[in-house]
Amino acid sequence: MPLDEDGIPVLAADLSETKSIRDTLHNVDRVLVGNQATLKNALLNFETYTATLASKGDAIDSIIRKADNAFESFGSAMAKIDNVVPGLADGKADELFQKVRSIRELAESFNKRSGALMEEGHRSLLDISQAAIKVTRKFEPQAGSGESATPPRIPSQKRQ
Repeated sequence: MPLDEDGIPVLAADLSETKSIRDTLHNVDRVLVGNQATLKNALLNFETYTATLASKGDAIDSIIRKADNAFESFGSAMAKIDNVVPGLADGKADELFQKVRSIRELAESFNKRSGALMEEGHRSLLDISQAAIKVTRKFEPQAGSGESATPPRIPSQKRQ
C-alpha cells in the first residue's frame, strides 16, 4: 500500500461503482417525482380495492365455505359410489360399464315380468268382478235389471 506524506498507508478505492449507484438512485428519484400523481392514484386505487375486499370478507368467507362443502359432498358422493360400484374412482370404466349393463338388463327383465304379472292380475280382477256380479244377480234379481255393471275389458297391452 502506498504511504501518505506522514507515513500512514493510504487506501485507494475505485469510486466509479459508487458514482454509478448514486446516478441510478438519482434517476429513480426523478422518475418517482415525475410520476408522483400517477403513483398516488395507483396507491389510492389499491387502497380502495383492498377496503372493498375487506368489506366483502364475510361474503368471500361464505363462498369459500360453500366451495369447501361442495368438495366435501363430492368426496362423500364418490366414496358412496365407490362402495356401491367399486373401482369407479380408480378409473375402471370397463367394470362400471359391465355393472351398468347388468343393472339395465335386470330392469328390463323386471319390466317385462311385472307387465305380464300386472296383465294377469287385471284379468283375474275382471273375472272376480264378473263372478261377484253373477252372485249378486242370483241373490238380488232386481239388481240384474237396468244398466250392466260389468266393467269394460281393457285390451291387452304389450309391454316393452
